[in-house]
Amino acid sequence: TFGIYRFWAKTRVRQYLWGHTRFYNEHMEYSGTGKELFVSFLIVFFLVLLPLYIAYFYVNTLIQGGNYVGGGVAYFILVLFTFYLFGVAVYRAFHYKLTRTIWRGIRGGMRHRGWSYALEYWWRSLLVLLTFGLYSPISTTRLWDRQMREASFGSFGFEASTRAKPLWVPVIAAILSVAIFSGAVFGIFSTITSSQETGGQPPLALVFLLLGLYFAAFLIFPFLSIWFNAVFYRQAFQNLRYGNVGFTFDATLGDWFKYYLVNVLIVAFTFGLGAMVLPFRLWNFMISHLHVEGTLDTTELMQSSQQLPSHGEGLADALDIGGI
Repeated sequence: TFGIYRFWAKTRVRQYLWGHTRFYNEHMEYSGTGKELFVSFLIVFFLVLLPLYIAYFYVNTLIQGGNYVGGGVAYFILVLFTFYLFGVAVYRAFHYKLTRTIWRGIRGGMRHRGWSYALEYWWRSLLVLLTFGLYSPISTTRLWDRQMREASFGSFGFEASTRAKPLWVPVIAAILSVAIFSGAVFGIFSTITSSQETGGQPPLALVFLLLGLYFAAFLIFPFLSIWFNAVFYRQAFQNLRYGNVGFTFDATLGDWFKYYLVNVLIVAFTFGLGAMVLPFRLWNFMISHLHVEGTLDTTELMQSSQQLPSHGEGLADALDIGGI
C-alpha cells in the first residue's frame, strides 16, 4: 500500500499492547483508529510540512542568489520554528494516546493543547545544546514533570516531582568521555598528519590505537545512554503519583543492559527482520518493571472532562517521533 497502511498497522499494534496490559487486574483498551492517524497526517502534511518545505526551498534560493545575510537569518528562524514543532509533536502525541486509552470505561486527557509546553521544550533543549549536555538532567526532569502534571485520567490528575540530582553522574561521565575521546582522536590525527607531511609513514601503533578508541566508543557511549535511562525512569516513576497510588520502577542497570543486548542480537542474527519485535519487547520491559503501590478508590473516579481531540498525532508521525 506504499506505506499508507502503516496508520492502521500502528493502531492494531496499540490495540494488541493495550489489550494485553492490566491495571488493578482490569484490561486496558485502545480506542484510536487508523483513519484518525491518516487524516491527521494529511492535515499536517498540507498545512505544515509542505509550506515548511517551500519556505526552506525559498531560503536556499536566497542564499544561492548571494543574499547571505537575509537568507541566513531566515534559515535560522526556520530552524528554530522547526525545533519548536518537535515540542508540539511530543505533547500532542502523548495527548492523543492518553485520550484513546480506556480503563473501566474511563479515558485520559490533557489540560492544554501543547503550545506553551513546546515553548518550554524549545528553550530548555536550546540550553542543553549551549551547555554541551550539562543542563540535560534539569531539562529532562522538568519537561517530564510538566507533561505529567498536565495529564489526567478520569477525574484524577497526576503529581510529579522528579529529582534531577541522580542524573548528574551519568551526564558528567558522558561529557567527560566525549571530551577525552575527542581530544585523543584529535591528537592521533595530528600526529598522523605531521608524519605524512614529513614524508614518513604513520606509526602502526597509532593506527591500532585509533581503531581501539572507536571500538571503545561503540561500547561506552551506548552504555552511558542506558545508564541515564535506568536512573531517569527509576526517579520519574518513583516520584509520580495518581490519587492515592504511587509507582515504582525496579529495572536495574543490569536489566537495561541485558534488554538492549538481546535487542542487538535479535536484529543482528535475523539480518534486521527481528526489528519488528522490538516495540513489543520495549512495552513488555517497561510494563513488567512498573509496579503500583496503594489503593485506588474507583468509587470516586469519574469520566474525564477534558476535550477529546478529533484526530491523531500527525505532527509526531510526520517528524518520526511518535514511537509506539
